[in-house]
Amino acid sequence: MLDVFQVACQKKYIGLRAGVEIVLNYASRLCHKKGPSRPSRYAVSKFLAQKPEREKYYRRFGKEKGDQKYDQRDDFVDFEKPLQSIVMDHTRVDVLRVDTVHRDLIIGRPWVTMIICAMTRVMLGFYLSMTHPNVITVQMALVSAVLRKDSFFNPMKTDPNVYPFCGLPSQIYTDNAAEFISPELIAKCARHGVDWDHRPIGKKWYGGIVERVIGVLMVRGVHFLPGATGSNVQERQSVESELNACMDIRECRAWFGDKVTEYHGKIHSSIKYSPRAAGTHAVKLGRDQMVP
Repeated sequence: MLDVFQVACQKKYIGLRAGVEIVLNYASRLCHKKGPSRPSRYAVSKFLAQKPEREKYYRRFGKEKGDQKYDQRDDFVDFEKPLQSIVMDHTRVDVLRVDTVHRDLIIGRPWVTMIICAMTRVMLGFYLSMTHPNVITVQMALVSAVLRKDSFFNPMKTDPNVYPFCGLPSQIYTDNAAEFISPELIAKCARHGVDWDHRPIGKKWYGGIVERVIGVLMVRGVHFLPGATGSNVQERQSVESELNACMDIRECRAWFGDKVTEYHGKIHSSIKYSPRAAGTHAVKLGRDQMVP
């Protein structure tokens, strides 16, 4: 009978619908052809429960999501202090923006560059603009992360009592996009004692730390905004993004800052604390400079 269960699992335990019922039905059809009695639901449940969780996750969600969950960077596990490594990436926000002066003129969807402390999961800074990611937007994001939020040179202009986190990292970790491999930019960081490291080509899941934060903010925070476009074709067909768009770039920055503050206050599934609590605790221990 175990051979039958194994065949049924290999054939049918695939995709989001994978579960006891679909394996049981297929095993029952196999048994009917071969003669044995119909297997019980309990037997199938017990068989699946003994399967490694890793194997089941890969079969349900696919290789890319499986790698994101189980094949993280080894050196992301045991950090000695915050700001030891920060992770940076971009995404396009699924909301249409209007012109600041001519409010009936839609100018497109903005890009946001986010910088996350790998240890505490604090978002040290971000830069949101209508410009496609480039060396300038990367530098602006770094300025927002390194300087106090009330600094004259900081583009965020956020209340440091609400958003206090900042500081110079030891390492910046990114993918291999053109704006991240600029020799001039890497040299500038090196002059300040900041190393720049890149994840292996073709291993998207090595950016899982920032990818998860992007998912939280983009999927949960954006889709109910006026002008939201939806993250897939089906969602885009069900909303009237152009008719609902009403936020300009400045209002979008303010909204995103509020969402980041909310994110800092919620328990993070990986570290079991809120990013704000993790960052504040590290500061009290005197292990970094996240709050000057």
